[in-house]
Amino acid sequence: MQKEDIKIAIDARELKKDLTTGIKRFLKNFLDNIREKNIYLCIDKNTYIDDYKDKFNILKINTGFTFYYDFFCLNNLIKKNDIDIFFSPYYKAPLFNKARRIITIHDLHFLNPSLRKGLNRIKPFISYLKVLIKNSYKIITVSEFSKSQIIKNFSIDKDKIKVIYNGISNIFRKVPEDYKVKLKEKYSIDFPYILYVGNILPHKNLAGLILAFNILQEKYKDYKLIIIAKRDKNFFTLSNLIKKLNLEKKIIFFDFVFDNDLVLFYNFSNIFVFPSFYEGFGLPPLEAISCGATVACSYIEPLREILNNSVIYFDPYSFKDIAEKIDLVLSDDKLMIDLRKRAQEVIKRYKVDIFANSLLKEIYGI
Repeated sequence: MQKEDIKIAIDARELKKDLTTGIKRFLKNFLDNIREKNIYLCIDKNTYIDDYKDKFNILKINTGFTFYYDFFCLNNLIKKNDIDIFFSPYYKAPLFNKARRIITIHDLHFLNPSLRKGLNRIKPFISYLKVLIKNSYKIITVSEFSKSQIIKNFSIDKDKIKVIYNGISNIFRKVPEDYKVKLKEKYSIDFPYILYVGNILPHKNLAGLILAFNILQEKYKDYKLIIIAKRDKNFFTLSNLIKKLNLEKKIIFFDFVFDNDLVLFYNFSNIFVFPSFYEGFGLPPLEAISCGATVACSYIEPLREILNNSVIYFDPYSFKDIAEKIDLVLSDDKLMIDLRKRAQEVIKRYKVDIFANSLLKEIYGI
């Protein structure tokens, strides 16, 4: 079969308009940098595909019920459209069809008992994931660390797993200083500020960052902490902590900002902080350093693998150490300049076109 005759379906439901997740970024960076006429995007009623409707074929089912879509609708779409390869940007895919399955496992944070309560409740999902991994042609992951964790937990052949590092979208870059006025006017924010971008799941350690920020208030009274993350059920605990520390006027949440504005938040932050207990890759720190920001982040294996010597590391289990390392960076202009120089070498490894082309080759099986 010729390459152009191979029908590839991609689960594209993560492309929601007012929500940014790591999986959505992974998917967008891929789709924005390829142009294949034989690709079909599988979507539901909540998917925003205006950027892609003239570029790819669209297979839509008007449901938002995830379980029903995962196990029935996708199977029907694959069979009805004679799909040859099905690619999933996460660890979900229909099993009962003849398409070659390729799935993506970004990380396994949900298997870490210290990061998640009630592991017994996800036992059915783990059983499903074992079957899915066994019956998938290939597993894509985003770091050598994640690859080692998949092998350790699922005892599969290492050659079945392909590591493809994420790419940094070209939108993340340095901008002129006068854009600072635009950011202030649109979001009514004050400078200076410390920035976090991601989500507020427990393993992201936002509580540790808030406690560290509280320590820093004595020396950095003018600073705000800006958190760009959707406020979900985990926000209640963080909100209580913020109130307890009387930081309601010092910590600002934005549920969502568009990428054009996110670039500005990165550019004009005094420091970007990423305090996770666990990651599979860690794309926000790379986006931040691409915009010229100085970064402090957790001393954990995947972040060291990706970021190398371009950031300052801290112990995520010690909010005092987080505060000390933030203070170290903010009080040392020479260190800031040195870190930014190192960052320029690191980001060269994560070209988005290389990421997209590498992933496409693995999907085709080239």
